[in-house]
Amino acid sequence: MDVRLRRSRINLRVPMHGASEIGEARRRASRLARENGFAEARVAKLALVASELATNVVRHTRGGDLLFQALESSEAAMIEILAVDSGPGMAEPARCMQDGYSTRGTSGTGLGAVRRQSDEFDLYSDPDRGTVVMSRIASHALSQHSEAGVRFGAIAVPHPKETVSGDCWQLYPLPNRQWLLSVVDGLGHGIGAADAADAVDRALTAPIESPESFLRAADEALKGTRGAAVGCALLDLTQRSVRFAGVGNIAGCVVFGESARGLMSQHGTLGLGARTGMPGVGTRRIQEVLQPFPPGAFLVMHSDGLQTRWDLRKYAGLGSAHPALIAGVLWRDFDRRNDDATVVVIGAEPSSY
Repeated sequence: MDVRLRRSRINLRVPMHGASEIGEARRRASRLARENGFAEARVAKLALVASELATNVVRHTRGGDLLFQALESSEAAMIEILAVDSGPGMAEPARCMQDGYSTRGTSGTGLGAVRRQSDEFDLYSDPDRGTVVMSRIASHALSQHSEAGVRFGAIAVPHPKETVSGDCWQLYPLPNRQWLLSVVDGLGHGIGAADAADAVDRALTAPIESPESFLRAADEALKGTRGAAVGCALLDLTQRSVRFAGVGNIAGCVVFGESARGLMSQHGTLGLGARTGMPGVGTRRIQEVLQPFPPGAFLVMHSDGLQTRWDLRKYAGLGSAHPALIAGVLWRDFDRRNDDATVVVIGAEPSSY
């Protein structure tokens, strides 16, 4: 998927508690596709995928969620559906993909049909913890060539009692195979937090070439708002490195095999210095952290709506899965459930190294 610029505020979330939610998932998918210019044949394809994934969660698991989001690309609009359940997972995921295989006496065509209808597809299943399935469908047929260089996955879910999120994130390319990722967490949650995140989102539309300059621009954009925590990482696929700077509770980590290297944020809140005297940026030095990014590594950044005690070494095989599946597992197992929660995961395409 050739991503030129991606911004996100919120995933559409449909909890799967019973058969009545299957129809709601299908309607949400159809509405989102039409809002993004999909032709009716593609709307029907997306509706079928949503229905099959919702049915699987309801019939075969202890419950879960379907998460929908529209993705931007230079080639086509794309809708992602992420099915996240709490188990039991699949003991033989590859066999479950085969048509005719069923554990409940059904026709056994669900996941196979989803894979055939999808432009991008992947799944991860742990027999004890559950399954995450990703399906992405484009508004029209895609070429086989992609110049993106990166694969990404992201989830942004608001506080359970809110309809808007005070978090947002941006991902955009720079020259020389570089990518800039930012995560913004407006203080608190609700409308005031969303207004703070919007201030950064609106102001920073042009590419900014370093984490430090991004944070200084964000500090200026946030003046007059309640303020925000902001983290920014520059991923360089040529130098195989990540540079990171953050102020506030934005967590970052580079994961590679058995190694996990944290990216530390500084204390403070951007946007508040001039109004309250609280620690913001001002003239003080912003510390950038540099970490290697070897082939096979991935970068994780998230707001404090997720706990920081996760350890992906406890999930066999997850490190080789699509970043969207990693994001889904982290959200499912480490969401605090009392705040906005955003997690973004980026890895290089295998052909980029």
